[in-house]
Amino acid sequence: MGMLEGVLNTLLLMSVSIVWVFNCYYLAIAGMIMGAAVSTVYYNLRFRHPTLDLPAIDYDLALLFQPMLMLGISIGVAFNVMFADWMVTVLLIILFIGNLLATTF
Repeated sequence: MGMLEGVLNTLLLMSVSIVWVFNCYYLAIAGMIMGAAVSTVYYNLRFRHPTLDLPAIDYDLALLFQPMLMLGISIGVAFNVMFADWMVTVLLIILFIGNLLATTF
């Protein structure tokens, strides 16, 4: 169903918009990811903490993480454009080894 839905969304976007065919595929994928994220949050809104009278999602913590998440995404995209593919791979390996050492020792 997932692949068929992507094809149908792409064809729908191609038929109703003036966007290039190449971009319609990516818009369809982004729409499916956004729809899945929204439906997951909506589904989890009704769940509560098992022992405390609190929601399952800590919205204050989510809002605290959001600016740093956006900054990390922006820096990662800039580095991906600036550096060669092998350099990005080496930097990721160094980052993961540093994280491994920081969490184990």
